[in-house]
Amino acid sequence: MSVSVSYAPHEALLSLRFDGNLDVSAAMPVCDLCRRVPRDLERCVLDLSGVERVFDSGIALLQMLYRRVVGRGAVVSVVGDSVLARRLEQTSQ
Repeated sequence: MSVSVSYAPHEALLSLRFDGNLDVSAAMPVCDLCRRVPRDLERCVLDLSGVERVFDSGIALLQMLYRRVVGRGAVVSVVGDSVLARRLEQTSQ
């Protein structure tokens, strides 16, 4: 699993791209990011179009990240996997 992270401060936009198997191997970068979500964040894009397989541990990591970003008041957009996007959105309810 590879995770690419970019932040555009002038747009208050955080972009993450996940590639490969979405599993516990993404724990370090996701947990690190959860600890340092920018305070001025307005939008976050999770690009899952490169994800090959999704495991429960990967879903739990994305749910944790989703909650943290939404908790900061930012809007999250998911690209690439509509089923997973719906599961993430259900976590905030």
